[in-house]
Amino acid sequence: EWVGDNIDEFGGDPKNITIFGESTGGQNVASLLIAPAAEGLLHRAIIQSGVFESVSMAEAEYIEGDLPNPAQVIAGKLKVTTADELRAVSLNDLFEAYERKDFFNWLPSVIEDGIALPTMSIRRALSSTETFHQVPLIVGTTLDEMKLFMISKDILAKKRFWLFPTAHDQGTYDAVSEYLTRMWRSRSVDEPASIMIRAGYDQIYSYRFDWDDGGTKLLMDASKNVRRCPQLRHTLCFQRILVFWE
Repeated sequence: EWVGDNIDEFGGDPKNITIFGESTGGQNVASLLIAPAAEGLLHRAIIQSGVFESVSMAEAEYIEGDLPNPAQVIAGKLKVTTADELRAVSLNDLFEAYERKDFFNWLPSVIEDGIALPTMSIRRALSSTETFHQVPLIVGTTLDEMKLFMISKDILAKKRFWLFPTAHDQGTYDAVSEYLTRMWRSRSVDEPASIMIRAGYDQIYSYRFDWDDGGTKLLMDASKNVRRCPQLRHTLCFQRILVFWE
């Protein structure tokens, strides 16, 4: 409401307000798209590398510890009570237990409280044109979405001179990055867009921001191992999206 009342003082158009968010900011944009109080306050939206997830009130209270903690949930599913029993569990069984997790371990998050947001998930709200604000939407990701998160994993990379990240094996590193990036894009772009299209909405546009490698500097090739640096890549992407959409 404040933006609508004051944007013209900064050279903006109160009838053409665009909201933009990246990562968790993208989750906030998705939330505003389904927030009843935001009706008529926004006219276009951009979500970059966003999150289309929300939690119920029960799940939100779960985080506070009213229910068994995540470790207890996993141990119960695996039917183990000692460290030795846990060590004997196969990797496949361990992964399956986490895939079927009944707890939510991301904090903070968006809560379906029935006040600011409806008592339904973001994805469910996007499945009907009656439960989201029908404004043109751009949604997308970057070329190597997950490399920024992978570089801290010792199994995949090391720090040269205790600082600069270097992959143990560049081929393996790139392959893992590609699979994880595809998974992220599927969850944060393809699925939400498909949900809205099936609801009969066609004002949604998708992009992927690509770039060339930056080359080696000081014997390092950080662009191969980081890439998703939000201060650089995402800033450039945001600038170009605005140019394309003017």
